Amino acid sequence: MNIRTIQRLILFSVCSLSADAAITITITPDDLGGTTYTFVQTSPNPTIAVALASSGGVQIDLPPGMFDPMILGGGGTSDIYGNFDMIARFQDVGSGFLYNVVELLISNTLSYASFGFSRPFTQAPGQTNVQFHLLSGAPGVLGISPDALVEGTHLIGSPLFGTVTVNVIPEPTSVSLVFLGSLLLTSRQRHPRQ
Repeated sequence: MNIRTIQRLILFSVCSLSADAAITITITPDDLGGTTYTFVQTSPNPTIAVALASSGGVQIDLPPGMFDPMILGGGGTSDIYGNFDMIARFQDVGSGFLYNVVELLISNTLSYASFGFSRPFTQAPGQTNVQFHLLSGAPGVLGISPDALVEGTHLIGSPLFGTVTVNVIPEPTSVSLVFLGSLLLTSRQRHPRQ
């Protein structure tokens, strides 16, 4: 296991400790210049009325503040959009229907971003409430440069998913510099100048 992998695992474990979040999405740089998205469910999703789920379909909104407009703006007018194989799978407890996360949309103004699902919400006969559980899924790789993401933790609220925490992990070079800086600082404090 190389140092880059160890650093990512440490950061992932620290950032994933969000006790009040129903869903934690961790975004890490991949080895090809893009990003990897991983979903983890850390607490049960709320139960809501079917009417709240069926009106606009099923989605998780993302905070616009997690994207860097200096990187993504570029004077273009089209939205930033990406498809991938299943990054996560949710199951509606009431109906048993499955919903795969298969797309990411970011508006060109960065005022809106969302994850898209493989199907619209479908109500089962007699179903009055909706609750989702996250099932196992593979990380999804998307060709958005890590430079276009604002590092740190971003919190959003969702009626279907409760609190959603989005952790953006910095590129390994940034992590290395922070680690080296902290080592130098602690070594200076242990050996004050005479």
